[in-house]
Amino acid sequence: MSIYSIPPLICSLLALFLGLIVYEKINKSSINTAFFFLCLTVFWWQFDWFILFNIKNESLASFIIKVGYSGIIFIPPTCYLFVIKFLKLKERLVIRLVYTVGLVFMLFLWFSNYFIDGFYKYSWGFYPKANFLHLVYLCLISFLIIRGLILLKVSLKEQKKQF
Repeated sequence: MSIYSIPPLICSLLALFLGLIVYEKINKSSINTAFFFLCLTVFWWQFDWFILFNIKNESLASFIIKVGYSGIIFIPPTCYLFVIKFLKLKERLVIRLVYTVGLVFMLFLWFSNYFIDGFYKYSWGFYPKANFLHLVYLCLISFLIIRGLILLKVSLKEQKKQF
């Protein structure tokens, strides 16, 4: 086992453990379910990188990168879903749109090289090589993070007005 794979392994197990604790030990509300799915996508990403940093076969690395990115693509939508559920907002259309865009990214990931175009080979393992659609993906992440933070800030201001 590569020493460089230990941090992703620890992170993945912590994310999974945290998600399971919140989902199983606390009431199974939609907020907790959304948080569990967020933790699950982080687990997927980090555990996949743990595997990726331990393999030596290039064709297997290419496959593992795609499997990993299949989870990574859905981290921003699940994070946004958690914020929406946490704030008890009704944004079903936006959520559906964000997940649909994620599915489109996944199609490009698996059936073209516009999203990920191979990999770099480093001394510590393989790492994906981003292509131009990855920039679009990063823009989506930025939009969702900014939108989520704005929604949280507005909610916080409304709560302060009530007290």
